[in-house]
Amino acid sequence: MSLKAEQHSQIAAAYEQGAADGSLPAQTRAAFARKADWFRLLARVGEKRERAALIASEAKRKAHEPPPNPFLAPAKQRRWRFAARFTQS
Repeated sequence: MSLKAEQHSQIAAAYEQGAADGSLPAQTRAAFARKADWFRLLARVGEKRERAALIASEAKRKAHEPPPNPFLAPAKQRRWRFAARFTQS
């Protein structure tokens, strides 16, 4: 089961709290600090993957959209501007 970036961040925060706990032996705190670093790294990689997937899906969606017709939208605007010149007296 793979975790999301947010879940990796939450796990890293829990390990950071364990590493900051002065009642634990130094060896255990060092191990918790290493695990917190590892989970922070996994969170950053997960965020980049999620961002890349979002960009790819957006690009895929835009690729499937038909391109705008350049002759329809600007022509209406021009025609109304043209007609407005003759109606103003």
